Amino acid sequence: MSKIDNQTINIWTAGALEVHKISICKNVSDIIELMRIGKKLRTFYTHSCNGYNSDKYDRLAKKWETTAQGIAKRMKVHIYFQTDPRGGTIYIDKKPIPTNAYNKSVYLK
Repeated sequence: MSKIDNQTINIWTAGALEVHKISICKNVSDIIELMRIGKKLRTFYTHSCNGYNSDKYDRLAKKWETTAQGIAKRMKVHIYFQTDPRGGTIYIDKKPIPTNAYNKSVYLK
C-alpha cells in the first residue's frame, strides 16, 4: 500500500473539490481525521446492519458523526454519511450533496 502524503491528498482534494491550483493543502490533517472517523463509522454501520447494536455504540457513532460534521464545517465543505456498509462511508463536496447523487462527491476511503 502506498503512503498517503500531502501531494496525494492535494491531488485527491483538488480534483474532487474542483480546485484548479494544487498547492500545499492546509486541510490534510482534517482529511486524514475524516478518513479515520469513516473507518470507525463503517465498522459501526456494518455491526448495525448485522443486528449488533448497543446504546454505547449508538452514542459513539453520533459523537463521530458530530465530530466529522464539525471538521467539514471548518473545511467549508458539505458532508454525507452513507450508512450502507457496502459503499463508501463519508463523502464531501463543495456543493450540497443530494441523497440520491452522493456518489458524485468525494469518497474518503
